[in-house]
Amino acid sequence: MTTHAGTEETSVAASCSLGAPAFKSRFEDWETLRRDALLDETEAGRVLITMWARHAGVGERLRALVEAERQCCSFLGFELEEQAHAYVLRTAFPEGMTARDLVAR
Repeated sequence: MTTHAGTEETSVAASCSLGAPAFKSRFEDWETLRRDALLDETEAGRVLITMWARHAGVGERLRALVEAERQCCSFLGFELEEQAHAYVLRTAFPEGMTARDLVAR
């Protein structure tokens, strides 16, 4: 299964629409998933590529988090690919932004 969403390139700084408590909760959800299933993480330009173990429930958790991120961070682009031994998530950031920028919010 592959899902796609385009990135929004703009000179205006994009920002997440979550408030502080919801942002903290979402961050904790990602951190829990990272501890449970993250295999590898690399950056290629403005794209963060993460590989996730194909453990039970990981695909559902990834899809749910990606969908939730699309709701609050429409400026990000997501591609989730299901491979034989792993899930690969590509997250594209707008010009001038990285994953660290979003987390530092």
